[in-house]
Amino acid sequence: MVREQSNYKLRHELVAVSFIDSSYSWGPAIHYIELLNELSLLPKAPKMQVFVLLAKNDLPYRSSLAFHWTAVRFSRFSSAGKLLFDLYLFFFFLFHRRTQVYIRQSNFGVLLLTALSFRRHRVFVEMNGTAREDYHLGYRTGPKRRLAYTLRMFVERLHIKRATGVISVSKNLSKTLARRYSNIQDESRFHTVYNGCGTHFVRQAARTVRTEVIHVVFVGTFTPWDGHEKIIDLYTAVLEKGVPVHFEIAGPNVYSSILYQKLKENEHFTFYPGIDYLDLPSFYERMDAAISLAGIKRSKKVEKSTLKLLEYRAAKLPIFTTRSFGNEYVENLNIGVLVNQEEMDDPNLLGRKFVDFLENLDLYKKSYDTAPSPRTWKDAARETRDILSL
Repeated sequence: MVREQSNYKLRHELVAVSFIDSSYSWGPAIHYIELLNELSLLPKAPKMQVFVLLAKNDLPYRSSLAFHWTAVRFSRFSSAGKLLFDLYLFFFFLFHRRTQVYIRQSNFGVLLLTALSFRRHRVFVEMNGTAREDYHLGYRTGPKRRLAYTLRMFVERLHIKRATGVISVSKNLSKTLARRYSNIQDESRFHTVYNGCGTHFVRQAARTVRTEVIHVVFVGTFTPWDGHEKIIDLYTAVLEKGVPVHFEIAGPNVYSSILYQKLKENEHFTFYPGIDYLDLPSFYERMDAAISLAGIKRSKKVEKSTLKLLEYRAAKLPIFTTRSFGNEYVENLNIGVLVNQEEMDDPNLLGRKFVDFLENLDLYKKSYDTAPSPRTWKDAARETRDILSL
């Protein structure tokens, strides 16, 4: 790869850290890899060390990277593995001084935080959500899980208060974190850098119209807030109307989802337990439309900067999604439809909206002739670089 030439230079070595379970936190893993890869290729890139905690599998990225990374593998949800990784980082940062640190939010380490407090590191924390909103959605239940999330919220607060800068993936999230953990005079520490999209997803020409079975894709990690269970209502609606649709459902943990449990024998559904990140563009090539049904209520505090929607958009797929904060461009560009909370709560309304969407795919496909391509990871990397240099 050829590096750009410039006089730009960051003042410190950059050490990037992430507690990533790539078999579950697929989006954060891609964000972390793509952002650091593009950052390492920018003019006068900083000397970079990257530490990753992996569960089960390798990072979901089968390609040569522009940076080297150190990974620690563990069995999924292994407390011992996470603790050992945290201990490793404790000693690393205890013996490194005045290092610039970039931490990807995902189960912060208490020992890491302790070591950072002992030394004069410049710490930047990057957030894609909050422990409080995830907890209230029932992502964790039971006394042990509540205790774990109480600890995570406590450590999250300490990390953000200690940080030189906080980088969020949406403006609403930046505002939420600033109000929750800071004060008005300190809000300059909070920055917004929206997600980007891999250039390999970008399709040059608009899709042709099909007359046979409509292939509709849903890619997700099947969390409590991604709305995947609503696809059952969509299927019921197209079945009643006789619309020829085949649903392609993909993502880690798909076999544990309610969709798979109820519809695994259904001839109108195909389930994929995992698709390599670099294979996704060819997977989208076979599709006619795409679904994303992430919760609207959560977006009021967090806002959406969804990788999935950016990929759908780059692949020029008509999009059926929710009226969540951050999804407005789907309607503004007329490349799909937005579903409100009332429609999400009523299976009949949701089903009718979906059938109407399918009947107007030609219109949304044509709108891609004039719609701009989504921002890239290089755009996100440049903005992150500028923040790290402050």
